Amino acid sequence: MRNICALTFLSLSLYSCKKNVIDELSKLSPITVEVVQRSPNSAIIKWTSSQSATELAQYDIILAGKVIRTNLNTTMDTIMNLRQGSAYLGRVIAHTSSGDTTSAPFTLEKVDGYILFGNYRNNSLFSCYNIYSSGKIWTTPYYGAFYFDNIPTIVNDTVYANSSESGTWALNLKTGKEIWNSPKGGKLAPLYNNGIIYSVGMNDITALNTKSGDIIWTYTYNITIGFYCNPVIAGNYLITGTQWLLIAVNIANGTKAWEYEFKSNTMSHPVVYKNLLITGCSDGKIYAFNNQTGKVVWIKDLSRVDNNFGTDDISPIIYNDNVIVHSGNSGYYSLNPLTGTTIWNYPDAYNVSSPAAGNGLIYFANILSPHTAVALNASIGTVAWERSIGNPVTPIYIKGRLYFGFTVLDATSGNRYLTLAGNEDDGATTTAIVENGVSYYPAESGMVQ
Repeated sequence: MRNICALTFLSLSLYSCKKNVIDELSKLSPITVEVVQRSPNSAIIKWTSSQSATELAQYDIILAGKVIRTNLNTTMDTIMNLRQGSAYLGRVIAHTSSGDTTSAPFTLEKVDGYILFGNYRNNSLFSCYNIYSSGKIWTTPYYGAFYFDNIPTIVNDTVYANSSESGTWALNLKTGKEIWNSPKGGKLAPLYNNGIIYSVGMNDITALNTKSGDIIWTYTYNITIGFYCNPVIAGNYLITGTQWLLIAVNIANGTKAWEYEFKSNTMSHPVVYKNLLITGCSDGKIYAFNNQTGKVVWIKDLSRVDNNFGTDDISPIIYNDNVIVHSGNSGYYSLNPLTGTTIWNYPDAYNVSSPAAGNGLIYFANILSPHTAVALNASIGTVAWERSIGNPVTPIYIKGRLYFGFTVLDATSGNRYLTLAGNEDDGATTTAIVENGVSYYPAESGMVQ
């Protein structure tokens, strides 16, 4: 007992030191600590095992300067009774009966966040909820018409949202109060870059001052059907598209840099990978362009029956240096983004949402009843799990959690993690999430790159 008390006292002393001399001289193998999950009142941590030449280590856990666990034989633990708004510093200490020790620090971040919903059944509603307590914070009636692809952009405590009926809005994230409104805007997602909001209207693109909403420049294009693809930034260019054209304009002054005309409708929102812009087309092909010149780099034909790419609401994403794309009649594909070479194909995905990715998995929702969430192995395209959900909307992945409207799933197992306070069948579409000051968006947003 005397030895254990001495070890604990020594461990606490070392916790605040900048340089741990015992760790340097330890005969134990070093450890690393990972925070697997942080919820409002608890956290799960895991660490690598440690041993000497003759003995496996046991472990103590220190949190906020206090020993909360001693002599653990496992390499994972759940820490309870945490405060949502507090951050914690901790350390896992490995030790043996012979007195060898090594340790590693970890940090539990405070939990604070907001989730924003649009409503495709009631276009006038735009609501904000607390991400964990699930209480509604505010609802604004003046956002105007909501569309699946009209996703707000959040910068610090300001929400920028577009409406074809009422232009571009800047709202206070915490209260929903209007900061400014510009008549410029459309049904596409506003895009933030380097202190400027870019707002795409029916036939124009406008750069707006984020503080005042004042117009910096406007590019006008003579089209009747309007811009369709949510904009992205690639180098010095903003790139968006109509149903037949891709257009790149210089973000400094709004002058056109290049355009590309498709022989069929282009419908998917583009994604940027290195010097490439990748997008799908209703001719059944996916195209990769040099995003600075507009030159075609490669074209991949994914159609199997007729010419049906099915990209109206399905956007490609980049994950683990592969591009995940969808073809309406041949399912999801993983392609090499540099060449278009097929890595795998999951054919049983027809009427589905755009994907999300994380934790080695690709996630999407089946839109047709019965609504399910599906997780695919990102390396080989096989099904990892499938679960019933309420709203079949594009998921958002955040640190091991998947948000499908009001339904929140554990991203590893697919089990229900949390249900936010709302009706899962009332048409709510998750448009953006802020957690601890970091914003997350569905695949259709130009902020996802």
